[in-house]
Amino acid sequence: MGNPAYHLRPNKAVDRNLFVESLVYLGKLVDIPKYRYIGFGSYEFDEFKLIYRTLGIEDLHSIEMDSEIYKRQVFNKPYACIQLFNKTCGEYFDEDYDGTKHSIVWVDFSEANNKHSQCQDVANICGKMQKGDILRITLNANPTGISTRGKQAGDVPANERKKLRFDSLKEELGEYFPEGACEGDLTHKKYPLLLLKTLKKAVYQDLDVDLSPCPICSYVYSDNTQMMTVTLFMCSSEERENIIEKITNVFKGWESYINIDKWDDPIRIDLPSLTVHEQLEIGQYERTELGAKRIEEEMGINSDELRRYLRFARYYPNYQPVLI
Repeated sequence: MGNPAYHLRPNKAVDRNLFVESLVYLGKLVDIPKYRYIGFGSYEFDEFKLIYRTLGIEDLHSIEMDSEIYKRQVFNKPYACIQLFNKTCGEYFDEDYDGTKHSIVWVDFSEANNKHSQCQDVANICGKMQKGDILRITLNANPTGISTRGKQAGDVPANERKKLRFDSLKEELGEYFPEGACEGDLTHKKYPLLLLKTLKKAVYQDLDVDLSPCPICSYVYSDNTQMMTVTLFMCSSEERENIIEKITNVFKGWESYINIDKWDDPIRIDLPSLTVHEQLEIGQYERTELGAKRIEEEMGINSDELRRYLRFARYYPNYQPVLI
């Protein structure tokens, strides 16, 4: 479950920062510091550090199936309050998950294939959750990563690859395959929407009838590989409308970063690469048409790049080398 470092993945870093910020807002509705956080910490524990420092959660569980990475986890664990589990996701939720404890769960599936197994894990997790729990799912949303049925992509004519991938995905997903999906959905723009429909089927498969999940935010981003995330808040079915109204109220002022109760409208994070000097300079200009024109003339940053940066400027990562 190891991943490249966050400083090599600025869009993922923004996605992660937005997730933690959404939990800060949800903290106006539920007692977040008393929750248990469950995720894939890898050996750097980036989101665990952020969760601990920002939200004050001290009950932290990290799942890692790779025994070599697990050894690195043991060595690098930053806080004594993190419990490590050298297990698969399925094993942890079957053997160690405490459904009586309110939880925030983030499962980050980086593989382009094995979607059926990933959906099974999601269905299993949702079947064990209670109202007030929070689930975040990350899936690989790169359509060109889908298996071409044992053939090398380069050996298959370009006009046949999409059909091979579509047939492979349909067979792999099985009962989770969304109705109405077609080959045309296997584009970088449409594939995340297909995956959201797939996840919706998985989420509801074993869900308690008393629960009704409400999407809080979903994002699509790419640092070489396109990924898609969705965050769900488990509502009581009877109180769903009232709870969604409360959720909407606590997020006032932050509406441009969320898409409450939507399964089909992910927000795209697509940041330009900017130096620290460029970021600081942009901060000195007025956010007007004249200011944008001056930035383009003096810094060579066009209006589209500027727009994409300014939307997420607060969450843009800033990493600098440190000599130790």
